[in-house]
Amino acid sequence: QNLYSVLNLTRGVLPSMLESGWGRIVNITSVAVKEPVDGLILSNSIRAAVTGFAKTLANEVAGKGVTVNNVMPIDWRAWQKAVRNCQEVR
Repeated sequence: QNLYSVLNLTRGVLPSMLESGWGRIVNITSVAVKEPVDGLILSNSIRAAVTGFAKTLANEVAGKGVTVNNVMPIDWRAWQKAVRNCQEVR
């Protein structure tokens, strides 16, 4: 569902952005893209798909006034603790 939300929203706004020659698409994803968490196969895969989509789209619209980026808000200490906890449970 998260991937389809990104795709559908982009499909809805991109044509008008390209027509006006300006726009910003920002996806909120997770640091799990860079460091997948064991046991979250589907979630890790969807985040990777969103990241790949954004990078590809950014290349396709480069020079047309539209930028596409992902942000990964984290508290790094909390993230490291969560990863350790998941590893200890397994």
